[in-house]
Amino acid sequence: MQEILENIVVPRPNGSQAFYEVAEYIKSWLAQQDLTVLIHTFIMQPYINEIAGIVICLLALGWFYLACKKKSLLALVLILALGLFLLVEFSIGFPVASRLIQAEAENIIVSFGPVEPEQELILSAHYDSKTQIFDHHQRELVFQFLIPMVVMGAALALWRWLFRHRSQALLLSRLQVLLLILVLGYWFLAGLTFGGGFLVKQSPGAIDNGASVAILMELARDLQQVDLERTRVSLIFFAAEEINLQGSRAYLQDSLSTLPRYNINLEMLGQEGAYIYWPEDGTFTSRYATDEKLNQLLARAVYSVTGTELEAKTGSTTDISDAGMFLQEGIPATTFGNAGPPGAEGRFFHTHRDNMSRVVFYRLPQAVKILREAVLEVDG
Repeated sequence: MQEILENIVVPRPNGSQAFYEVAEYIKSWLAQQDLTVLIHTFIMQPYINEIAGIVICLLALGWFYLACKKKSLLALVLILALGLFLLVEFSIGFPVASRLIQAEAENIIVSFGPVEPEQELILSAHYDSKTQIFDHHQRELVFQFLIPMVVMGAALALWRWLFRHRSQALLLSRLQVLLLILVLGYWFLAGLTFGGGFLVKQSPGAIDNGASVAILMELARDLQQVDLERTRVSLIFFAAEEINLQGSRAYLQDSLSTLPRYNINLEMLGQEGAYIYWPEDGTFTSRYATDEKLNQLLARAVYSVTGTELEAKTGSTTDISDAGMFLQEGIPATTFGNAGPPGAEGRFFHTHRDNMSRVVFYRLPQAVKILREAVLEVDG
């Protein structure tokens, strides 16, 4: 698995040459294990974050100019358009501006099990990486103000409109200007948070999510020796997770399966801390509780292999992963990973610090054993 990581732990943002080279490496490695590799091709918007950053800044600048000129109704329209843009692009997942640049991407799938299965267990991990100016924890501090700042921007536009024909006290006028500058500054910070990753040193994505990919690849080799009786086990290497879960979103939209399905998604495995599950997952605006039975299943597998307890992920960062797409479709799902060093959960991901030095290598074969235990229990 160290050899696998040496081939995939490179900056591999969606649409880049490294992104396609890593996909080819995964497919080639799986084929060398005499596994049948299936490819789900879809169209992605690789620069959704960069385009979102530009759109946010332009709309905010337009709102500020119109509000200063007391063209308040037009300013109100622009700030509401900004909020609607974020909702449609990142929660609904409909490309408005990001469709300007599109590219092909591949979800890579290998399956095991009987010809006529009764159910399907999907184990997934994403193979793309992303770089942003701020890490998960820092971005959370910015994103928690998105809705309040839309509301505040709308309120300021209405305030300017209500007093458009009245003389205002100098203090009140200055207060309005200061608030307008504050809101504009926030939206420029949000735009930089979304799209400013190209300005800094790129993330190799070792823990997020190279280690999980290596674990899933080794599990594929391991499952060749397992005789599954009732369950189709599908291992899916998702593309475009880091750009609003586009890979899993496309896979579920195109899937015609009628089997009962379950998903265990792998994120941030390979760290020193306890094995953890995500209590909830979801999308940019929607949160869903992960499946309790799957969490209990993983808890038993973790205890069987390590003698330790599975813990709930803690911390204030909003959890968004491919499991969220399954939960949104009503498919039982959870996300499984490792905690980082004490006090560092959610820190230094999507930055150059997510490199090979963070990988705790004994965790990798241990995680393979845990997942194998989980597969056997599901089939039983």
